[in-house]
Amino acid sequence: MMAKRDEIADLLGIISPLETSIKKHEGFRKKSYLDSLGNPTVGWGHLLSSDTPAGIEYPELVLEEFFRQDVDAAIEDFGRLPLSTKSRKQLLPAQQEVLIEMIFNMGLPKVKRFKKMLGAIERGDTETAAKEMMKSDWAKQVGGRARTLQKKFMGKENDKNKR
Repeated sequence: MMAKRDEIADLLGIISPLETSIKKHEGFRKKSYLDSLGNPTVGWGHLLSSDTPAGIEYPELVLEEFFRQDVDAAIEDFGRLPLSTKSRKQLLPAQQEVLIEMIFNMGLPKVKRFKKMLGAIERGDTETAAKEMMKSDWAKQVGGRARTLQKKFMGKENDKNKR
């Protein structure tokens, strides 16, 4: 199970596939802005305090640190999903990454609301879990990101050229 980022990779500054995916999907802004829900945000989707005005520029090193903290928090929150240890251990690393990215994007409380998806994971039914992932406001909001993560969850992320 993924508990922490690889310390050696961290020291060498190597970015993990999870971090690459999150950065790609989140986009990047050096200046604070209001996200689609009106929340002050900066960097790669880092939420700021509600009283932070838009337009404040942050140094890239600060934004990298925000990102690392946010990824670490999402990894830690993965362990708080209502799944048995057995179910958690049966998830493939790519499936764990999908759930962590969902937590990064919308937060643990909202991911916990995917009760049918989590129930399917608990039963070992990844096909149903992937379908349930798409039956949400989140999937409608993020569109292509949700489809990409669904394919990754199903182990079909490299099937772009297949029909």
